[in-house]
Amino acid sequence: MYGKDLDEVEEPFSAATDGNKLLAGGLGAVNLGGALYLGNLLSSPALVGVQLPSYFGLVQAFFPFLLLYGVLYNAVPAARFFVGQKKNAEIAQR
Repeated sequence: MYGKDLDEVEEPFSAATDGNKLLAGGLGAVNLGGALYLGNLLSSPALVGVQLPSYFGLVQAFFPFLLLYGVLYNAVPAARFFVGQKKNAEIAQR
């Protein structure tokens, strides 16, 4: 019982299919690109100091959260990928 070697198994990044990972990456790129474009529109000189009415005011008020969501949607999987690669390299060395 104690003399047996335990084999470590490399941890995959995701159980999703390659197509699903591609779609999620595309969605992340569109999301971040849209948030950056919206930020560009909202920072135009014509809108400096202007509070937009109705729905547009809501979008203007929540823009920082939309941008944060877009950044984190891309950053969290990227960080997970690099940490997983490091752990898998350590496993391969042992």
